[in-house]
Amino acid sequence: MKNLFKSFIPVALAVIISASTASADPTFSDLPETHWAYTQINELAKEGIVVGYPDKTFKPDEKITRAEYAAMAVKALKQQDADITDIINFSDVPKENWAWESIQRAVRFDLIDETDDNKFRPNDAVTRAEAIELVINSLTTNDITLEDAKSILEKKYIDANTIPEWFIIKAGKAEKLGVIISIPGKEANLYATNPATRAEVAAFLQKMIEQVKLAPNDKLAEVLKPIKAEGIVLEDAKVKGNVGIIPAGTTLPIVIEDDLNSQSSMISDVFEAKIPKNLITPESYLLIQEGATVKGLLIDKKKAIILIRNGKLVLNTKVITTANDQTAAFYGVTETNPKLSIWRKIFKGLKVKYTNGEVLSIKLLKPLKIDLTNSWIIE
Repeated sequence: MKNLFKSFIPVALAVIISASTASADPTFSDLPETHWAYTQINELAKEGIVVGYPDKTFKPDEKITRAEYAAMAVKALKQQDADITDIINFSDVPKENWAWESIQRAVRFDLIDETDDNKFRPNDAVTRAEAIELVINSLTTNDITLEDAKSILEKKYIDANTIPEWFIIKAGKAEKLGVIISIPGKEANLYATNPATRAEVAAFLQKMIEQVKLAPNDKLAEVLKPIKAEGIVLEDAKVKGNVGIIPAGTTLPIVIEDDLNSQSSMISDVFEAKIPKNLITPESYLLIQEGATVKGLLIDKKKAIILIRNGKLVLNTKVITTANDQTAAFYGVTETNPKLSIWRKIFKGLKVKYTNGEVLSIKLLKPLKIDLTNSWIIE
């Protein structure tokens, strides 16, 4: 039974690695992998930002209401529990309405502009212009003139002259930022006044999530502040907006929690380790919290043979489980380079051992991008 259990562990780890690094199987029966918004929809579905129907369909081409869109946007920004302030009493959204709180939070963070008639029209289908406007409202953007916006849009869209006047500058900003989504084959038209489909909404929200990490508006910036901490400074780590980047090639410490040695350990043996201290940027922003669990495999080893060669152990990290209970890909490698005495240099055969509690260094094989506001690994 012990041998059976040991042989099962690498398989189980491989399943975890696969689940955390590859696209999941289609969540919805009507959403094949070839669908243009497949990735965006499934990413948001994993976070509970978009949901399907009881028959396990998503209905990507259906419309969505303005109230539903406001609720999705607030959840996408992880502000569904934020305090409600500066209440706007839209005449058509009583406090009993299911979306009242979401709409008020959208107002708090300037995602929604006030209307002249004091109506929100919660059950109206959200248009593409309105969906894009909310994305732009969530960001800090550079000012552009009406003329510049028109010039930008006329170069790209054959229906630029049909864009509502109130939306032209915001559409120009959106085009400059690359947050306008077009269905493949229909890129020549903006279709500003058309109802946005559920697939388009998912794509817009995904763009918003990406851009807010880099340049949130002032209200969002107040609540999306990078977390500061003390710990081990990764000098090569970079900060871009609220995103921390640990480049490939960066060396990180881990504390091994298993006993491995060159004489008895086997290829594909699983190991587990911990991050010993907070890993932080030079600006003291938290990247990875102390105690995060790292798992991987022994991928290469050689036994030490006296008079012939020294031992060798190469460990390959695969996944990390953070303090957020997030399991993400974490590719790194460590290889032993034992320091030899003169005696060992002449009479080789140095055994290599890793013991529980020993600090090892791993070199990242792929970069990590981390949301500095919550230490969530983006990729």
